[in-house]
Amino acid sequence: MKYLSTSIYCKKYDAVVGDITVLANRTNYVEFTQPYAKSGLAMVVPVKSKENAWLFVKPFRAAMWLVVSIAFMYTMFAVWFLERRTNPEFRGEALRSNFTRVVLVVWLFVVFVLTSSYTANLSSFLTVQRLEPTVTDMATLRRSNSPVGCDRDSFVRKYMEEVLDFHPYNILKIFRKGSPIARDFSKAILELSENETLDRLDRDWFKSSNNECADSDNKDTDNQSLSISNFWGLFLVTTFTSTIMLVLYILHLFRKFRYHSVRPIGTRSGADASF
Repeated sequence: MKYLSTSIYCKKYDAVVGDITVLANRTNYVEFTQPYAKSGLAMVVPVKSKENAWLFVKPFRAAMWLVVSIAFMYTMFAVWFLERRTNPEFRGEALRSNFTRVVLVVWLFVVFVLTSSYTANLSSFLTVQRLEPTVTDMATLRRSNSPVGCDRDSFVRKYMEEVLDFHPYNILKIFRKGSPIARDFSKAILELSENETLDRLDRDWFKSSNNECADSDNKDTDNQSLSISNFWGLFLVTTFTSTIMLVLYILHLFRKFRYHSVRPIGTRSGADASF
């Protein structure tokens, strides 16, 4: 920007628009308008990955893991209760009760959905791990004694060398000293600032509507973990199915018990067959 400021003074250019720093020595030979956008200094530093040995539990929240465990134990109890009379030793993979088959079909569907969701969320955690900057402020930078690079012609070098107090610079226009249109530009910029036109243009052109480019420091890994609200329908289906099958099985046993209680002695029936 030093070259551009000098070019304005030498009448090579009539005006310059950009992120120009207002310095005391520059006001002696160029005219600055009112700023129309704010900006500031920022450091570009390497990042380090944040390792976590318990990352594999992050895809689900604690309450989600608890509900999954309860649903699993309830399903296992339902399978045991439905199979204990017809399959006492639980040998092999064969199921003898149709009630058990219905329960397991629904549970396997739930497990498939949960596994797919867990794998997808874990992949996102592994792919986009939390990154932390190696340097967070100027004090840390001075203590680390790390090499720092900056524009040679920029005032940042002088700022870094002399450790001056930082004054934010702005995006504005500069004109030749005494230019008659500098005041007109400043007045127009102030009017646009007062009626919030500049803020609206900034939101429309430079900011995402869903804030996708928000600072990573504001992200919370808990917000990325899946909760019960994402899967309550699945747990409702599997719990309802297991409960209905248990109720139907108990009614079936009660019907068989009544049949055996009232049938004549010596008669045989196929009602003893397992359902």
